[in-house]
Amino acid sequence: MDIRENQADGERIAVVNRESDYSGVKTVGGDNHERDTVDRDGEAIGEDYGVRIKTVSVEEGAKVDCVSCHHCGEKRGTLKELKYHIYGDHLSLFEGPRKRKDGHKGKAHKCTICGKVLKYKRNLVLHLRNHAGERPFKCELCEYSCAKKSSLKYHMYKHTGEKPFKCEECSYQASYKSHLQKHMYKHSGERPFECPYCDRRVSEQSQLVLHIQTHTRPFKCQLCDYRTAQDSSLQVHIRTHTGERPFKCEFCEKTFISQLSMRRHAWVHMPDKPFKCAQCPYATLDKMSLKYHTVVHTKERPYQCSLCEFSFPLMSGLNRHLKTHTREKPYQCGQCQFRFLHRSDLKRHISVHTGERPYKCNLCDFSAAQKSGLKAHVVLHAGDKPFKCKYCQYRTSRITSLKAHQKVHTIENPIISSQSEYQAEVKLRLKMHLYKLRGKKP
Repeated sequence: MDIRENQADGERIAVVNRESDYSGVKTVGGDNHERDTVDRDGEAIGEDYGVRIKTVSVEEGAKVDCVSCHHCGEKRGTLKELKYHIYGDHLSLFEGPRKRKDGHKGKAHKCTICGKVLKYKRNLVLHLRNHAGERPFKCELCEYSCAKKSSLKYHMYKHTGEKPFKCEECSYQASYKSHLQKHMYKHSGERPFECPYCDRRVSEQSQLVLHIQTHTRPFKCQLCDYRTAQDSSLQVHIRTHTGERPFKCEFCEKTFISQLSMRRHAWVHMPDKPFKCAQCPYATLDKMSLKYHTVVHTKERPYQCSLCEFSFPLMSGLNRHLKTHTREKPYQCGQCQFRFLHRSDLKRHISVHTGERPYKCNLCDFSAAQKSGLKAHVVLHAGDKPFKCKYCQYRTSRITSLKAHQKVHTIENPIISSQSEYQAEVKLRLKMHLYKLRGKKP
C-alpha cells in the first residue's frame, strides 16, 4: 500500500491491493490538510474534521509489502503503525482545533482514538505516543522506558532515593507530586470522592472505584449466579466448579483453592498462636479473626438491619444476615444442585462429594472433614466437659448436647409418649425411652 497525491486536485488517495490484508483500507484528506487514515471498519480518525474519502485499486498481480508515509517516506509494516507515525510526527495535519467546553479561552485538542481532550498540542503529541506504543525515553539503570521525559525524571527518583515533594505540616516526603497531594488529605480530612450508592466518602479516586465495585459486583461467574467485587475472588470461586486446588501446604499434603486459605492453614503447623487479644486470653492463628473478636469487648453494633431489629458489629455480618431475608443462596455446589447461604456451608458440603477428611486425631483413627469436628472429638479423649447448664449441675463435652439438655428446663411443648407419661424434649430421647419400655437395645 502506498499513499500518493493526485496532482490534479491536491486530493490524497490510497492505493489498495485488493489481494492483500489491507483490503478495504482507505485514507482520507483534502486541500485543508485535515487528512488521516481509516481502518477497515470505517472509523475515521479524522472524521470530526469533515474530510473526504477516496480509494483506487492497484493492478492485478501487484504486490504491496508495507505502507509508506507520503510526507517523509518512512515505511511501516502495518497500517496501524503508519497511522501512529503520522499522528506523532506530522501532527500539524490533524490539529483539528475545537472550542473548549469549560468556558475558558483557547483551543482544545482532542485525541480521536480515545476521546481525551488536552489543552495544548504538545500534550496531545505526548499522549499519542502512548497509543503508538512509542517509549523513546529509556532509563540507563534498568529496563524502564516511557513516552515523556518528565516521567523518566520521576522514575529516576526510585534509583536515587530523592523525594523532592515535602509536606509542610509533617516530615512526609514523596517522589511524586500526586502522592503528596493524596497525603495532604490526611491533614485536611478532606474526602472529595463520594459514592453514588451510599454515604461513604474517600480521599482517592482509586479507592472510590474499588468501593463502588462492592455495590455493583461487576465480576460474574458464567457457571452460576455468583457475583463479586474483585476479579481475584471470581478466579478463586471458579475453582470451586473446576475442582482445581493449585496451592499446596509445604508442611503436609493438603491443597487449597487460594493462597490465602493456604496461609491460614499453615498456622496449624505452628506451635503458637501469634495473634493475641489484649483484653482476654483469646489467641488465634488468623489476624482477621482477632479483629472480629475484639468487637466483643467494645459492645458496639453499628450496622443495623433495615428489615428487622438485628444489628451487627461488622458490615460483613449484616450482609450475611440480609440473605436470610431475601433467601438468596449465591453459593452453588459444582457437583450437584445444592445451594447455600454462606460460603462456609458450601465448603462443608463439598467434603461430602470428595470424601476428604483431612483433620485426623493423634490418639485414634478418627478423622473429620472440618476442624470443628476434630476439636469436638479430642474433648472426648481428654474427658473435659466444658459446657455447663446454667440451670443445674449438668455438664457435657458437646454444645449440641447442652442445648438439648437445657430444653428440659425451658420446654413448652414436649413430645409425649403414647405408652406412658414420659415426655422428652427431643425425638432422640423419646426414641431411647421407647426402646427401654420394649426391653430392646437401640
